[in-house]
Amino acid sequence: MVRLGALAATALIGMSATAFAADMGIPTAYPSYPALQQEVPVELGTGWYLRGDATFAREMTPQVFGAPGAVATSAPAGSQLLNTGGTKNGWALGLGFGYQFNNWVRADLTYEYRNAINANASSAQFDCQSDVAGINDISSGDPIGIAVIYNKCTAGQKASLKRHVGLANVYFDLGTWSGLTPYVGAGVGVSYSATTASYNWYNAADGSMYGPTFVRPAGYPLIYSHINNMGQSIPGQPVNYGAQSKYQAISSNSVAFAWALMAGFAYQLTDRAKIDIGYRYLNMGNPSKASGSKALTSNEVRVGFRYAID
Repeated sequence: MVRLGALAATALIGMSATAFAADMGIPTAYPSYPALQQEVPVELGTGWYLRGDATFAREMTPQVFGAPGAVATSAPAGSQLLNTGGTKNGWALGLGFGYQFNNWVRADLTYEYRNAINANASSAQFDCQSDVAGINDISSGDPIGIAVIYNKCTAGQKASLKRHVGLANVYFDLGTWSGLTPYVGAGVGVSYSATTASYNWYNAADGSMYGPTFVRPAGYPLIYSHINNMGQSIPGQPVNYGAQSKYQAISSNSVAFAWALMAGFAYQLTDRAKIDIGYRYLNMGNPSKASGSKALTSNEVRVGFRYAID
């Protein structure tokens, strides 16, 4: 009986203490804390991609030397082989990487190696000064002038232009229909050009290098008669006495501002790969310091692949 009474008293005291604590607002248990979560790496971004492109181009040939008469003032018109305004087929291979910001905007950096442009040519034949001789009066034998004798020459040019182009590009995708995404874009950057070229005159008769030496006949007045290789009088050009040479050589490197405009479409091949087909107008700046030279331009069809890397 005594034990039962003690247990009952203890229970009553516990209940009273709990009720008292509740009345006073004293917490009866420790607060719960959120469970620790496993750390997840923070992703720096998605949308990175690699690209590779093959380019088929119709591009200008470079003007390597100056306009007729600009470099060698005695050069007859048409003999300086300018290659201005001409075009030829070319190609380029490119690599790059970029970032797709959203469904509408992306940007990339690209580098491309372009095929070397070879501007090799030879001119038609023209009259070139080959010798000078004194002229005497037939009856008296007195010196009366100087005969400038002409033969036939040709001009020859060999030139090579190697180029590398780097561009920063931005594109605007115009929506996607059945995996097909048309786009427009623009780019700016630099082009690096390395030019080597040579130009000379050659004797048409045997192909030997033109290079006579003119010595003024002593005692003869500066009255000139210009005679072609058939013995006929022809309009004359000034005579520069001494060794004659028309050889010119160029070896130069240059960096120029480049820019491009693009339009095309991409087609989704897999969840990561796209084929990219488009047109590009490329202006590579002017690599030449020749008078009258222009910026090199190219109209291109490009086929490439883009691969998402994350």
